[in-house]
Amino acid sequence: MNKNLIIAVVLTLIATGAFAQSGEVYGGLGGNLGYGINVGYAIPLSENWVGRADFAGGLSLTKTGTTDGNNYSGKFTNNREGLFADYYPFGGAFRLTGGVAFNQTNFQLGISGGTGSTVTVNGKTANLTGSYYNVNVAFPSTTPFIGLGWGHHHAQTDKGWGFFSELGLNIGKFTSTSSTNLVGQGGITQSDVNTENQKITDALSKLSVLPSLSIGASYRF
Repeated sequence: MNKNLIIAVVLTLIATGAFAQSGEVYGGLGGNLGYGINVGYAIPLSENWVGRADFAGGLSLTKTGTTDGNNYSGKFTNNREGLFADYYPFGGAFRLTGGVAFNQTNFQLGISGGTGSTVTVNGKTANLTGSYYNVNVAFPSTTPFIGLGWGHHHAQTDKGWGFFSELGLNIGKFTSTSSTNLVGQGGITQSDVNTENQKITDALSKLSVLPSLSIGASYRF
């Protein structure tokens, strides 16, 4: 739905003729945590305001291995779509940005036991052989965004190539969920699993923002 929303906005701009009159396409590196590629489209709304829709991410990391007799697999996914409004308080290229970000930023860790391996959940230790414990840490799917940057400003006499950069913050908190078949083993209860999840969430709650960094080139037409 998020992708469809952004596509609908761009198509609306095209349909009203705004795309043909003036606009800018851009691409570079960055996004949430400064990780990924960044592509988008910007259009002037007034003398000091520019509207933008973009995508950042498109890359993921995976790792598998064995440690202390346990098999593990981890996957980090980091994508962001966004609708932003840029304000140019001084009439130059410096801007302040606000908007909404649609995030797919999460880390998944799966652990399964080898022969004789163990796991501790909320202080209770159980044999992990033939069992699994999966954890998913995720940032909210929709968050407000604030930032500052350089570039994307429009001027009728300033066509062609340009440069942009941005430092921003997504405002939200990570949460943790898990799945396991260890309940009932070694005295582990669902309450123990929930407590372990809450410990992770509490540790991550100190991070109330997710930074974003982007840099690249633009073409104004």
